[in-house]
Amino acid sequence: VLGPRKSAMATPDADTVPPDATSIPIDTGKTDSLEKDLDLDAEFADGDEDFVNEHVGDMRRARVREEECPELLPYEADVVKDLMFYLSEQVLRVTEEHLYGDFPHDALLLEMRRIRYSVSAYWTARIRKISRYAVFYCSDSQRHLLSPQELEFATGVMEAQKTALGHLQIGQAQPHLRALLPAKMERPPPDSHLFVKALQDINDYRPKDTQAGDESHLLSFAVGCIYLMKYSEAKELILSGQVMAV
Repeated sequence: VLGPRKSAMATPDADTVPPDATSIPIDTGKTDSLEKDLDLDAEFADGDEDFVNEHVGDMRRARVREEECPELLPYEADVVKDLMFYLSEQVLRVTEEHLYGDFPHDALLLEMRRIRYSVSAYWTARIRKISRYAVFYCSDSQRHLLSPQELEFATGVMEAQKTALGHLQIGQAQPHLRALLPAKMERPPPDSHLFVKALQDINDYRPKDTQAGDESHLLSFAVGCIYLMKYSEAKELILSGQVMAV
């Protein structure tokens, strides 16, 4: 999908921010390039439907979420499968129509490279987290987040770690090596902070771990504003599509 980009949405005025929001709205300067990327495909909503692939935007948003969130999010199997099929169709089109050295050929190559980058960056962000927390994501409660290929990779990493640790038994290891042995299974930090942008107005949102009668932890969000908050509090909003990580 090629064409002009939209200008970024202006940051709302201060008086539009709900006064009871405990998360602080912040203008990070990141919205310009991000919104241009996220709104690019919307430029062509009224154009040739055969040319527009809605999963291009879905993959870009999934990539941003995966890069910003400390935990592994559910694998976007349908989006990845659709885009890989789309890329194979484009390769056939370039080959069969002999579009070499002209504008259609160059445009298709640029589009294919853009999509490949999004998919590759999405996979890279996931593999980075799987590599670090392989034992955690191989557990029965977490393996549903992984694709079959990712589960195979995580299992291999876990087995390699077990083999390495087998040579460092506590009874045999030198004192300065014992610190390398993990005391417990490492898991992603749920209390790390991230920036989120509200995609709609949200009033009196209660984070998952707060008590029912605790009114001091109710959060409100104004559409278009950016907030800094704990991932554990933002997770449900991110997964439901009410806010997006930026």
